[in-house]
Amino acid sequence: QLCLSSGRKWHSRRKMLKPSFNPTIMNTYIEIMNRHAKVLQLVLEDKVGGEFDFYPFSKRCALDIICDTAMGKDLDAQHHPSQPYVQSIGVLMRLGMAVPFQPLLWSTIGRWITGWQSEYDANVVPAHKLTNSVITERIENIKREGETDIRAFLDLLIAAQKTNGLDLDDIREEVDTFMFAGHDTTATAFGWIVYCLAHHPEIQEKCYNEVKEVLGNSDPTKLNMIKLRYMERCINESLRMFPPVPYIIRALQDDLKMGPYTIPSGSSMVISPFLIHRNEKIYPNPEVYDP
Repeated sequence: QLCLSSGRKWHSRRKMLKPSFNPTIMNTYIEIMNRHAKVLQLVLEDKVGGEFDFYPFSKRCALDIICDTAMGKDLDAQHHPSQPYVQSIGVLMRLGMAVPFQPLLWSTIGRWITGWQSEYDANVVPAHKLTNSVITERIENIKREGETDIRAFLDLLIAAQKTNGLDLDDIREEVDTFMFAGHDTTATAFGWIVYCLAHHPEIQEKCYNEVKEVLGNSDPTKLNMIKLRYMERCINESLRMFPPVPYIIRALQDDLKMGPYTIPSGSSMVISPFLIHRNEKIYPNPEVYDP
C-alpha cells in the first residue's frame, strides 16, 4: 500500500500510480464532483433553518466522489446511507481512530479482549466484498470489450496488473487505501471549512458573492475555479486552523540532529501540523480565522 509500505515496494507502487494523478485525468473528475455536490445540495434542502451535524453528510458526499473516481462505481451513499458498505466504512474508520489513543489496543490480545478485533473482522467482510466485486466486474468488462480509456483509478491498476505483477489482493489494497484515506480527510476538511464560514457570516457572505460573480448559474470548471481567489484563501485558512490530519508519525531511518540534541535512528517522531499552525512565530494571531 502506498500509504503504509516503504523501500522498494513503496517506490515501485509510487512509480506505477503517479500517472493517475496527471492533470488530464484529474480534470475529468470535476464533472463527477459537480454531480455529487448537487446531490448534497438537494439532500440538505430540508435542513435549512435548523441545527444539524454536517459531518455525516460531508462524509457520504466525499465517499460517493472517491468511489466514483477511484472505482468507477456510483455508490449513491447520500441517498442510501444504510447500505452495508457505507456502514462498514464508518465503523472501520471509528475503530482505526481508537487505536492510537487506547494503549490496550496496541497488542493483539488487547484487541481481542476489548472486542475491537471481532468488530473489525465483521466489518472488513462487507467492505472487501464490494471492492472485490467491483474489481472483478471491471476486469470482466475489459476482457469482453477490450481496454478503453483509463477513467478511474482502478482502471490504471488493472492496466498495470501484468507489467507490475499485481494480483487481486494487491489491487484491492491500493483501492481500499485510497477509498479510506481519500474520503475521510476530504470530508473532515470540508466540515471544518463549513464550520469556519458558519462562525464568520461576514466572510461567508464575501465567499458567496465571489461564487455568484464568477460562476453565476454555471457549474465549476478548471478555468473558472482558479478565479475564486478569496474562496481559496478561506479554504487554506480553514486547513491551517483545522488540518484534517492533525499529526503524523514517522520512524527515523538515520540519526537526526536538532540543535544541541541528537535523536537516534529508530525513534518515532510525532509531527503535528495542528500545533505548527498555531506557532505565533510563524502565524501572527494564530487563533484568529483570517483569510
